[in-house]
Parts: sequence; structure tokens; C-alpha cells
Amino acid sequence: MALPIEIDKLYPADKDSKADVIAALGLLAEAIGLLEKARAAARNKEAIEADRYSQRFQVLLPDLFRRRKIGDGYGAIINSLHFAFINQRGKPLTLDQLTTVWRVVKELRNGPFVPFEQALRSVAELEDCHLQVYPATISELIEEIEEPEKPEEPEDE
Repeated sequence: MALPIEIDKLYPADKDSKADVIAALGLLAEAIGLLEKARAAARNKEAIEADRYSQRFQVLLPDLFRRRKIGDGYGAIINSLHFAFINQRGKPLTLDQLTTVWRVVKELRNGPFVPFEQALRSVAELEDCHLQVYPATISELIEEIEEPEKPEEPEDE
């Protein structure tokens, strides 16, 4: 059985490239490096340093999202990461969350043309580590649907 060709041999990464795939691979490589540093800092109980690296990763998300023409699966994962950080409302990610984000981003870099169904599994991984990956308004609507309001009881006079 033949070994798969490494993504960098097919598409040499360059975050400044005009080609979406090549630019995304460069940005994803940078993102992975930042997340690795954040994880190392979190393991060493250096919370401020870990948060600094994860914030630098967050800054890359808009550029990564601009490359969403790569595919729906790619766009879904990047969009979910974007909302996961927004919904943290400044709260730093835990080591478990950083590791999950790192793993998802690494998988995305190795296969940016991810099918949508597979992307949904990656999004579910993010949710499983307690990241809220949908806009707050959608989350609130889902909660309302799951917990219908109780009818008002008549007041005793």
C-alpha cells in the first residue's frame, strides 16, 4: 500500500500566497505553532503566557475564514473556532480545550478539503470539550426550544 503524499509536497505553504489553499496551509502552520506554545505554557501553569499564544491564534481566524472557498467543511471548522473564542468572552482556554483545538487545526491542515460530515465530527469534538461553537443567539434559541416556557398560573385573588 502506498503512503499518502504529505500536504506540503502537494501545496508548499505560503501564508502570503494569492491561492487560498496555499495561503491557508501557511496560516494553519502558524496556528499550530501558536497552539503548541499555548499548550506548553498551560502545562507549565503559565496561564498568562498560554492565553497570549491562544489570542495570537485567534487573530489568525479571520484570515483563515477568508479562505473558506476551499470548501464547506473547512469553512464550518474555522467558523466554529471563531465562535468558540467569541463565546469564551475573554476566559482563557483550558489545557484540554487547547489540546482539542490544536488537534482539530492539525487535522484540518493535513486535509483542508474536509467533507462537511467529517467537519461536523470535528465541531462535535470542540463541543465535547465545553466550547460553544455557535453564535450566542442560536444557542439561546436552542435552549428556549429545549426548555419550553411554563404557562403562567392564574394569580390568587
